[in-house]
Parts: sequence; structure tokens; C-alpha cells
Amino acid sequence: TAFAAQYAETLHKTCELSVVICDKDSVVASAGDSKKEYNDKRLSDAFERIMEKRTMYLHKQGETKTEVISESGSYDVHCAMPIVSEGDIIGCVASLQPIESDTVPESIEMKLIQTAASFLGKQLEN
Repeated sequence: TAFAAQYAETLHKTCELSVVICDKDSVVASAGDSKKEYNDKRLSDAFERIMEKRTMYLHKQGETKTEVISESGSYDVHCAMPIVSEGDIIGCVASLQPIESDTVPESIEMKLIQTAASFLGKQLEN
């Protein structure tokens, strides 16, 4: 959890992304404007389905927004990548956007989230 929190903070400080890092059930670390709102909260069913797909999720303009947590929050999922370790899904890294925003993720954001998920998965294998 401490390592995940440091990684989330680094992504936020260097790229100004609001980020959550989750295990299979809840948010274990977050950084950015969403930090106080999301830490230790249970994941929504829709977010769990994103993880189960094992592929990168990207918000598309005009599509229904996906909440990270089961209670209402101020942000929705912008870009998400499951964390896979030894073939098992163990969590997810996601960038967030304010609910009122309807932008699409940029390529650098996608690569950062994908790199974070891959790195955390490899760390847990060791």
C-alpha cells in the first residue's frame, strides 16, 4: 500500500493526473484532487467489470460515465489498466476526470497508466 501511494503521488506530481490504485475490492491509494474522497472505498460493480476485461479502458466522449466507487463520487474513470501478476488480476490503476468533464484520454496518459500497472504487477511477482 505504501509503495502504491508513492507511485500515485509521483504520477500526480509529475503529470498532474488524479490517480487511484486499487486491489480487487477497494481503493488502496489515490493522489490528486480525489485523494480524500476515494481512499479505502469499495469499488463499483462497473469498475470491477473494467478490471475483469484485462485490457485498457478508455473513456469515449458521450458514453456513460463509469464510477470508481460504489458510492457517488466527484470523478469518473478516464483511463484504466488492470494490474496482472503471475496471470491473475490483482488490481487496477486508473486516472480520473471530474464528472462534468467529457474529454478523451491523451496517448501519454494512456502510456503512463499502462506503465504503472505493468510495473506494479512486476513488483508483486518479486
